Amino acid sequence: MKHLNKKTLLAASVASLITVNTFAVDVDSVTVTFDHPQSIAISNATNTLNAESGTVTVTTWEVTSNNAVTIQFTGSSFDTSGNTITTPILAKQEVNAKDALISGAYDQLTTKYGVQLQGQSSVENAANTESWGGGNAPTGTPATLVSNLTSDASVTKTFGAVMPSDAGEFTYTLYTAGTGDASATQSGDYKATVVTVITADEKDGL
Repeated sequence: MKHLNKKTLLAASVASLITVNTFAVDVDSVTVTFDHPQSIAISNATNTLNAESGTVTVTTWEVTSNNAVTIQFTGSSFDTSGNTITTPILAKQEVNAKDALISGAYDQLTTKYGVQLQGQSSVENAANTESWGGGNAPTGTPATLVSNLTSDASVTKTFGAVMPSDAGEFTYTLYTAGTGDASATQSGDYKATVVTVITADEKDGL
């Protein structure tokens, strides 16, 4: 009987050893990440030139990017004394009867701007998905156009981030209107410089 007991104990011991070895499995996992950088390109502006007072000029840019961007504007012109200003009001230097420029004398047109988006997939501020300053019927002031992050009424804050289409593209158009008094505002070519800046505002869902 003692001999049988020894066999039983030996069998049990071997079986226990086999069980431990069978389930000794070690598993490791890693998360692989790859940073695909954002790219941005903006086309040269296409615009209407030599518009008459009271009409609207149209300037369009095409943006190509693989993530969201913000839109800003800066500008420059002259005040009525000929000093350079950072507000893009349509202005021109006055001339006299001898066709000579008059120092320190500039006329300005009442200037309005509007911006229209097209082809984007979404904007950050959903209540203002397509236009600023009346879009193609401009009502925005020059000062507000270039106020950027300093004013809630600016183009930058009205739209927030703009996400291009799945093809990575969208366009935005600047509409400019200038009007003057038919009698008191001197005729001629009125100009203002407007610069647009596109800045990456990458969204990653985190």
